Amino acid sequence: MNNKEKGTIRLFVYRKKNSKVIVGVCLDFGIIVTGNDCEIVKKDLMRATRGYLAVVRQEKLNDALLNNQADEECYSIYQKVLKSEQQVARQEKPSYSGLSVFDIQFLAINNLCHA
Repeated sequence: MNNKEKGTIRLFVYRKKNSKVIVGVCLDFGIIVTGNDCEIVKKDLMRATRGYLAVVRQEKLNDALLNNQADEECYSIYQKVLKSEQQVARQEKPSYSGLSVFDIQFLAINNLCHA
């Protein structure tokens, strides 16, 4: 469980094959950003994630807000991405090839700027 001082935030950026839209997701805060430029999507996702955490800290809001799951589709895609990444690491053929994955990050809450 995440709280204002510690926890892990899961972020990933991907594009579905045959789509021009790049999607950035923060699974733990339920944040989704989209765009056509990977670097801009990454920056916007990080900015939104930091801002969300800053507001929760500043306003002393309930820690439950730091454990909002993104929708089921995003969580399902994330699970498939992780499985494929593990298969690649073991030099196996990935079982899910419907995505282009640009970034996967696990960030410690205590490493993000305090508001």
